[in-house]
Amino acid sequence: MNLEITINMLNNQLKARFLDGLETVSYYGGMIVDELAGLAFFLLLFYIYLIVAMVYIPLALLVFAMRRITKVLKRRTCR
Repeated sequence: MNLEITINMLNNQLKARFLDGLETVSYYGGMIVDELAGLAFFLLLFYIYLIVAMVYIPLALLVFAMRRITKVLKRRTCR
């Protein structure tokens, strides 16, 4: 009877420690996942910014320059 109670107590302690360990892993795992999600979102925004900066800004400058050039050429050819 005494041995049975001792084994039962040890079994309950092991279960409690295992569940406590799972809770700790779950908590820190959730924190890591949150950090990684924030980092991924930041990188996504950064890459979108790079695409805009490397493609659309030079394209807009090119269109602006072409309009200026065509205005100047039209003035010169009309005279």
